Amino acid sequence: MAMVLRWFAPAALFVLLLGLLLSARDQRRQAWVELEKTLEATLLLEANARAIWLSERLDPFYPAWREEPEPLLPDLSGAGWLLLDSSGEVALHFQTRQVLYADPPSATREVDWKPDRDYFLSALAGEESVAPARTGGRRLVKTVFTPVSVKSESISTRWVLVGQVGPGSGGDSYFANLLKSQRRFWSTALPISVAGILLLVLLLRRLAVTYRLEQSLREAEESMELESLTSTLAHELRNPLSIIQSCAEIVGKREKLTPDGRELIEDLLSEVRRTQDVLSRHLHPERGDLEEVENLPDFCRRFWQKRQALLQTQSIRLATDIPDTPVSVRAVPDQLEKILDNLLRNSIEALPGGGEVRFTLVDRGARAELVFQDNGPGLRIASFFSREGWKYGSSKPRGKGVGLRLARKWVSKWGGRLRAGNRRRGILGRIEGAEIRIALARTGKFQAD
Repeated sequence: MAMVLRWFAPAALFVLLLGLLLSARDQRRQAWVELEKTLEATLLLEANARAIWLSERLDPFYPAWREEPEPLLPDLSGAGWLLLDSSGEVALHFQTRQVLYADPPSATREVDWKPDRDYFLSALAGEESVAPARTGGRRLVKTVFTPVSVKSESISTRWVLVGQVGPGSGGDSYFANLLKSQRRFWSTALPISVAGILLLVLLLRRLAVTYRLEQSLREAEESMELESLTSTLAHELRNPLSIIQSCAEIVGKREKLTPDGRELIEDLLSEVRRTQDVLSRHLHPERGDLEEVENLPDFCRRFWQKRQALLQTQSIRLATDIPDTPVSVRAVPDQLEKILDNLLRNSIEALPGGGEVRFTLVDRGARAELVFQDNGPGLRIASFFSREGWKYGSSKPRGKGVGLRLARKWVSKWGGRLRAGNRRRGILGRIEGAEIRIALARTGKFQAD
């Protein structure tokens, strides 16, 4: 559980932070759309107010505006305003040749309406319009075109009032300050969010490295424990085996035995010598070279033939599929026999009321694979995260999975690979039993081309 929480907490924080960042991005996009709509409505309101005021100012038969102070016009957008004539030029007084209307005076330079000329022509035809937003530098550019006409029917001149919010305009207006605040917020929020995500990624990487180191340390400790245990047992067994061998040799020489009795003594001595050889190879591994099983199919058939009595007494049904084609593999025969014995013993203990064991030998080209299956409860998951397919331990209540770990160590030493897992069926993956696969490298005269 601690391992799960250690991985889950940073991963959950990463997903949460990423979700918040994506949500903020969507909110920013939505806020930008709403801001653009509000700005468009504000520009139209300001344009209409100025157009009404200009229509009175431009009427030569309405001189009262000369004596009245300039009215307080709405200015929320901070837009620049410029009056154009029908040709698209800045409207000038016919006598003084001064600009009729530019607010602020710098609008003659700052307002760039020509990219939206089609909307200018629509305004000349009497239709008020707002051009789509475009970008200018790093700021929003929004342009409104409003027709301006005088009340006197004797004046046929047409004007267009252009208002634009963009680079160089806005000042301290409401929308300008709003855009500045939004830019400041995102210029701060985005680096912090990106830094947080990078920090979480580095944390997850560090946790992965730590987990791999812990796994390696745990395997090294288990290997040392196994080495210490087997070395102690090997030393303790050598003396009793020597005594048994001496007694058997004395009985064979001095006693008058029947042929069957003498055969039993010979079998006993043969097993004692074999056991002594195994112990010697374990205590002095540098003295022995890597062996091979010259005929793996024959080796497997002989192994299962010797276990027929055991299988019958335990009510275990055996199904084998062993080809006749000779296959030689790199392995120590005694150790390979012990691995199969351990697998069989585990299956018998997992099937107290009887069951089925299936053994298959498969030729994989450069490798030969031994597949051992049973219909027991399967193997328990030893850890939440698997590494190299090795995540299962013993399913016995008091089992530690030591036999499987020792088998894996031996198989790895031979250049092979052992994979332990469960057979599953159906959508829900119901366990149908354990499955052990041992892949051994082929060697010798029967090696595949």
